Amino acid sequence: MKNKHIHILTLAILLLFMTNCKKESKDIRNNYIGNWNFEVVRSSFIMDSLYTVDTVNYMGSISSGNSNNEIILQYTDENSIILNIDDNGVMSGFPTQYSGGEFNGKNKIHLYLRWGGLGGGTTHTIDGVKQ
Repeated sequence: MKNKHIHILTLAILLLFMTNCKKESKDIRNNYIGNWNFEVVRSSFIMDSLYTVDTVNYMGSISSGNSNNEIILQYTDENSIILNIDDNGVMSGFPTQYSGGEFNGKNKIHLYLRWGGLGGGTTHTIDGVKQ
């Protein structure tokens, strides 16, 4: 009878531990954090006429932001952007409605960023491969 009580007590303790353990949610950002090789095409325009274009290859990075859903993309020495990412890897928080981008798996990214108004502006087309 004594052994039966010990088994029941042991089982109760195990069940208590199992119900108190919280599952840690996976941080989706870990899939993308690291060093990235970016090819960046930067252009400026006035009234739909292109007047400056340059292409930069840059060994940049993607890192975690301050909030749980932020990522920081450093894609040139002087250019970075903070975006939000959801549990499915979908990015948001782009600077304008004309901007967008997506991850292609865990090791490729494509972004199109556009700023400006009143007939002029700047675009950055960014393609990256995780190293």
